[in-house]
Amino acid sequence: MYIGIDIGGMTIKAGLVNDNGEIIAKKTIKTDVGHPEKAIQDIANLCFDTAKEGNVDFSDVVAIGTGVPGTAHNGVVSFAANIGWYNVDYAKMLSKLTNKPCYLGNDANCALIGEWRFGVAKGYKDVVAITIGTGVGLAVIVDGKMLLGNRSAGTEGGHIRIKERGLKCACGREDCWELYASTTSLLRRAEAIAVANPDSIIARLIAEKGLDGFTVFEADEKGDKEIAKMIDEYIDDIVEGLVNYVNVFRPELIVLGGGISKRERIFKPLEEKVNAKAYGGKNNPQVYIKTAKFFNDAGIIGAAALAMQD
Repeated sequence: MYIGIDIGGMTIKAGLVNDNGEIIAKKTIKTDVGHPEKAIQDIANLCFDTAKEGNVDFSDVVAIGTGVPGTAHNGVVSFAANIGWYNVDYAKMLSKLTNKPCYLGNDANCALIGEWRFGVAKGYKDVVAITIGTGVGLAVIVDGKMLLGNRSAGTEGGHIRIKERGLKCACGREDCWELYASTTSLLRRAEAIAVANPDSIIARLIAEKGLDGFTVFEADEKGDKEIAKMIDEYIDDIVEGLVNYVNVFRPELIVLGGGISKRERIFKPLEEKVNAKAYGGKNNPQVYIKTAKFFNDAGIIGAAALAMQD
């Protein structure tokens, strides 16, 4: 048995995973942003609780793998802006608390490892994976090898610039792709529409239910024209980033992960739009786009797969 940890901007998820990539038990806690030592203690407790949830003695856990939303190299989180972690010796600290070998990687890389080993990317040699959530993560496999970059600091795909509007990003730059393609962006845009149109469907739904992805898509389904227009623009912003990566890597497959990938309204037009805009059009090999098999569990399964490396 292995434990996979998926650290996100809002929650930390843990899963007890067997050798076949199957999750036996899961538990979730809130992310303690900006307090890594406290968060790592919470993660250690989460590991113990997850094993207990799966009726497994913790001594039977072989290793722990973790995906973090930022740069991770040799067990150290050097930069993770969305959770406020800088130069945190994560693997060593967690290993000391759990007495288990601990492995660490970028969360998007872990998600792709999970899909490549057990999911929709199995059998492909050239794959780009995009994870859409609080931010946007990118992972790339080229000719069967994970692309990491110097000190594993590469493939920070959410931080290419796609516009010139002056939106400030947590990374220190402006107009990064994740400011337009993340779930955070979708919610921010919907809230702005509701404020500007207090009698709109989205404004009424937010007042009744609060603002989340379900609210936004319900407003679209009920005929909110401003929300429909916004979602179309949001899709186009996702496409812009995808086309950039197709032009650079020309993968066989793009794997789209994160909760948003479940939405047919978002997913359905992407493949056609990306292939139409990519360099060479029909003269170059088609790129296929698939939703992640594991959706929100890809990070857990991939982190566990990372721990299976020995």
